[in-house]
Amino acid sequence: MHLTHRLRAVIAGIFGLAGLAMATAPEEAPPQSSLNGRLFYEILLGELSVRAEDTGAGFSLMLDAARKAQSPALYRRAVDIALQARAGTSALSAARAWTQADPQSREAQRYLLQILLGLNQPQEAATPLSRVLELTPDEEKSDMVWSIAGIFEHASDKKLASRVVQQALAGLLSSASHGATAWSTIARLRINAGEPEQAVQAILEGHRLDSGAERPMLVALTLLDKKHPRLEEAVQAYVLNATPDFRLRHARALLNQQRIKDAQAALIALLAKHPEFAEGWLVQGLLYEALAQDAEAQNQLQTFLKLTDPGTTDQVGAEIRRGRSQAFMGLADIAERKKDWAGAQAWLERVDSPQEAMRAGVKLARLLARQNRVEEALTLIEQQEAGNADEARLKINATVQILRDSKQYDRAKALLSQMLRRNPGETESIYTLAMVHERLGEMAEMERLLRQIISLKPEDSGAYNALGYSLADRGERLPEAKELIRKALELSPNDPFITDSLGWAEFRSGNLVEAVRLLRQAFESRPDAEIAAHLGEALWVQQQRSQALDVFRRGLELNDQNETLLETIKRLNVAL
Repeated sequence: MHLTHRLRAVIAGIFGLAGLAMATAPEEAPPQSSLNGRLFYEILLGELSVRAEDTGAGFSLMLDAARKAQSPALYRRAVDIALQARAGTSALSAARAWTQADPQSREAQRYLLQILLGLNQPQEAATPLSRVLELTPDEEKSDMVWSIAGIFEHASDKKLASRVVQQALAGLLSSASHGATAWSTIARLRINAGEPEQAVQAILEGHRLDSGAERPMLVALTLLDKKHPRLEEAVQAYVLNATPDFRLRHARALLNQQRIKDAQAALIALLAKHPEFAEGWLVQGLLYEALAQDAEAQNQLQTFLKLTDPGTTDQVGAEIRRGRSQAFMGLADIAERKKDWAGAQAWLERVDSPQEAMRAGVKLARLLARQNRVEEALTLIEQQEAGNADEARLKINATVQILRDSKQYDRAKALLSQMLRRNPGETESIYTLAMVHERLGEMAEMERLLRQIISLKPEDSGAYNALGYSLADRGERLPEAKELIRKALELSPNDPFITDSLGWAEFRSGNLVEAVRLLRQAFESRPDAEIAAHLGEALWVQQQRSQALDVFRRGLELNDQNETLLETIKRLNVAL
């Protein structure tokens, strides 16, 4: 018995069985059609079983229908039913049946590949991966190869995953058209497997095959480090003729490495060659602002705003709108440093990017707090709507920071303790609570919390640095303090604030020459009022009084409310 055309349409509409050959006319399907009434009833019963939460029966019916009809859409539906029911073995069975029914289906092989990886069977994934590559047209192959790293990145045995992929890509590694991408993919997986040296070798192999290929160099940016001089040389040579986008990525990679001067040089070279590249001006302006080089920052940010001026139209893309909002906030920070409260507020009121609304609200609250309008600031933060977990965390951190700055430590401690009762493993909140305990003089509890972070997250440089700095600042257990800070610097090389901590630990240990060297390095890399306090004191004790005075003045220009700097100037009886 055949279904009517109307009933067929209803089934297709309800269940979205794309790819089925639905009859449009006449009312009944031809007798030879494999999609007869019995098969459609089987499909319908399968879907009804799924809706009734009898997924086992629904899966069996759908897989049986797929085999009878030899339909990719039905095989796909059977796999999806099993995946939704978290029945991995059933999903694997359906995917295997699909590949056997249609060995030339790239989609079937991809399903099988992803299910095997989801079931943590990377060794078994080698065959479907090879089949996917064989079935991919040559003009699409490089993009396919590039996507493999993302498919395998969550495998539990990452080293095995790397070897499996290299085995599957063996035939492409010397290819003039795909070899550079194949080596780049292998490099990404080696990085993921914690094998940076082997990754460098893969990158250089890809670069050797095609010195103009971008993908090996994109991977190189994630390993950019002076410990790999050959890689550094390859990137430096490539960047000279690279696209503006790549050159900006290069500058950002240098910033991530805290190589501030190198990043500045890269940005200057980029904008000299591509002065119309607006995003470069934004990044350079924000960098100058972070370094408190306000005149340069203002010039760069204003240039960016001119290049992205929408003129008489409101048709501004989301990314440009966000960039302009970031520029407005950078200009607000410059105005705030000058205590131009009205000017800073005016810039913040121009922020209109939804992605930056929370940050702008927090900055405005901070502005109010600096004018001793603390309760207004706290109310403003409370009124901000958090759209995600990161914004919710930003709200809490901003509230705690204002409470700390206004010396309302007990309120800050209560708020953080409440948060941690809900999320006991949230290391950022544990860290902030530790700093509040330090302010309250509760050093034992501070140390306990920081060691808890080290236990939970041993790669967190902040906890090592905070504990080491706290010990050094009090002149306690100085060898241990330096060991902790060096561990932090190993985890975050070139970080100026960690370098400052190490310089301060050397100062407390009486090593004045080394202390001045490290503190000067930190201050040149990141001008900051607290680093200025430490460098100024070290110079003062070394009897380099004129240099110390210059540093103290510079620190006050950066932040004339910094407690460490003000206490240092008062204790040393410095006349400015």
